[in-house]
Amino acid sequence: MKTLKTILTNDFSGSGGHLIKKTVMDFSADYIGSYQDYISISGFAMAVQEYWDHNVDDYHISENDKWYGIEVFLPVEKTDWLYKNFKKETLRFVVPQYIMKAKVKDYRHAQNLFRKYLKPVN
Repeated sequence: MKTLKTILTNDFSGSGGHLIKKTVMDFSADYIGSYQDYISISGFAMAVQEYWDHNVDDYHISENDKWYGIEVFLPVEKTDWLYKNFKKETLRFVVPQYIMKAKVKDYRHAQNLFRKYLKPVN
C-alpha cells in the first residue's frame, strides 16, 4: 500500500497535481472564485488546470515534523482584494503529517483523506 504523500507526489508527476489543486480550489472558492464556469468550456479534467493557471501565480509546498503545508500566491489584483477583505496576502492550508504518512488503498481514498484533513490557516 502507498501513503497519501506518495499518491500526491505521483499525482504531480502524472497529472500536474490535479488532486491538490482541485481540493485547494474547492476550499478557497470564497477567495478566488470557482472553476465551475470552465467546465462547460473545457470539460471537467481541464477546467481545474485552466482555472488554476488563470487565477494562481504560484504555490509552495513545505513541511516539518508536524505539518504538510501549501501556500497559494494569487495575482496582484486578487491579492489586493484578499488583503482588503480578509487581511491576508496568501492562502495557506495544512494537513497533519500523520495523515500524509497514512496508508491509502487507492487514488479515491487518498482524495477523500486529503479533503477531510486539509485545513485553512488563518
